[in-house]
Amino acid sequence: MRDEIVKTDKGSVLQHGKYNDRIFLMKIVDKDIPGIIEVLNELARKNNYGKIFARIPLWALPLFKADGYITEAHIPGFIRGKEDIYFVSKFLNSDRLLGIETEMLTKLSNFLLGDKGEKTYPFPIHDPDFIRKSMRVNTRYFDIKNKKNEYIAVSSAEIEPDNLSAEMTDF
Repeated sequence: MRDEIVKTDKGSVLQHGKYNDRIFLMKIVDKDIPGIIEVLNELARKNNYGKIFARIPLWALPLFKADGYITEAHIPGFIRGKEDIYFVSKFLNSDRLLGIETEMLTKLSNFLLGDKGEKTYPFPIHDPDFIRKSMRVNTRYFDIKNKKNEYIAVSSAEIEPDNLSAEMTDF
């Protein structure tokens, strides 16, 4: 069960589905403001998602804050080295917020005890078709191996040529 990536009529890009139980606004265009907020809310209601997550520039931040979003991260100069980007979330039920905190603590504890786990949130990085497709589009993968040629770290960089930026994820 994969999440779906769709483009709005005005050009914003979002990912949504039950695999991650959320909507991720991956790219926002100014023509979609303020209407994108209601599009996201309606899609979340229709599918009973637990969270809406958005990557937005500073100019959109007040509108999202007014709709109940909280800032989870801020990257100065992410867009072309000049414009800041904000990662904001709207939790649509308290279980989702509490569940994430509990899940993160459990993962950290398990990792420290040697259990690396199998979860690949938010993308299905264990799926070879997903990896191949993303490599053809805009993602580069990196790995580090030890002297025995065993993997000790893997990550990806989603490249955004228009913004002169890349987001490193999936460590």
